[in-house]
Amino acid sequence: MLYEPDPSKANKQRPWRRYDQNADVTGISWLPAVLAPLHLLDSRGVSYRLDVELGKLEFEVHPYMTLEHQLAAKLLCSFREYHRRVSLGLVTFYSNKLAALEDGLLNAREQLFSVQEQGQEVEQAMAATTAVAQAEREVAEVRQLREEEEAHLLAAVDAMSHLWKQLCDVRDQQGGTRLTDLGFSVVQLPREDSTPTQADGLTRQQLDIALLVAEAEAIAGLPPYPSAFPLNQADAELTGFALRRVESTASSHALLRSQLQERLALLQ
Repeated sequence: MLYEPDPSKANKQRPWRRYDQNADVTGISWLPAVLAPLHLLDSRGVSYRLDVELGKLEFEVHPYMTLEHQLAAKLLCSFREYHRRVSLGLVTFYSNKLAALEDGLLNAREQLFSVQEQGQEVEQAMAATTAVAQAEREVAEVRQLREEEEAHLLAAVDAMSHLWKQLCDVRDQQGGTRLTDLGFSVVQLPREDSTPTQADGLTRQQLDIALLVAEAEAIAGLPPYPSAFPLNQADAELTGFALRRVESTASSHALLRSQLQERLALLQ
């Protein structure tokens, strides 16, 4: 058995296997090419037979395929890719991770407010502020990943629906004749909350309520609720992803403080 790509085909081919699970019962042999004129083989009565077994062979494009066959092949390929992406469970993974990070962010905020109320040393207050800023960045990053994954899946469904509409139009142009037996329908199931309960006993619903309360908290020096923080507006203009107030409290406060320090330096 020879696992080596054909040098005449640079792209469309299966690469050689780096790991062969049947290596203990198979071997790799390098044999030189044997060339012989066909008339010599015929005169000797020597013939060769090559059997190739294919479990299932599908074409996306073929000269004998009609437009309906091509659309059906594209739709089937898109559905398999969508099903493979859903089976990874990235939305559930990001949702569970986001819930844990949001719970940690709320605890870090409470710790920061407690340090400020007690009037502890500046080093402890700065450490608590740094912890809140780090938690805010992690929450924002995971939430953005979850929203991007949800948008990707929704766009895939919309693309398959568009392909199905094109396929139905082709069938109508054929007088209702169906050259393929492919069908397509979108079923929207009720969304169930599978987020586990956090270590401090908060469920997903209780966590959402706590986040809404944190969103409306008044922070000295920052715009009151429901106004967005300056950092939220800047990020939304650049990336199209808007941060929540709870995700940019420490960073917006640091930004505002640095701006005031610059103005004070100019006045001095």
